[in-house]
Amino acid sequence: SVGRGSGDSDCVVLRAVNGALLEDLKVESCRGSGIRVGSGGQSVVLRRVEVFDHQRDGIVFEPAVQGSRIDVATLRNNGGAGVSLEPGSSDNELFYCLVRDNAGAGFQILGSSGNLLRNNDRQRGNQGPKQTDSGNNPRT
Repeated sequence: SVGRGSGDSDCVVLRAVNGALLEDLKVESCRGSGIRVGSGGQSVVLRRVEVFDHQRDGIVFEPAVQGSRIDVATLRNNGGAGVSLEPGSSDNELFYCLVRDNAGAGFQILGSSGNLLRNNDRQRGNQGPKQTDSGNNPRT
């Protein structure tokens, strides 16, 4: 379990990494975002993660994050979006994510392309105008 960052910090930050795997991880209660994959990250896999109670987004893929994957995640009670894909991120996959009760959108996709969202469950309580329905294989 990772949590309780100081200042406005994010809990977990991966900067320009290639091929990282974060698995079976609980990330909670940071003043920033829960997990941030920095610009230029490639082939990052987040598997079986629980991300909750952050003041900003649960998981953020910054610009130019490519070919990365979120596989089986719970994102809840975050101050921003459950998952945010920022402009220029592309060809990422989000599978089996339960996203609920976030102050922002469940899935916020901003100028990002080629992403695949499949078998996700965007439940009650997510706010914000940029929710993307994660039903039958939508690509962004």
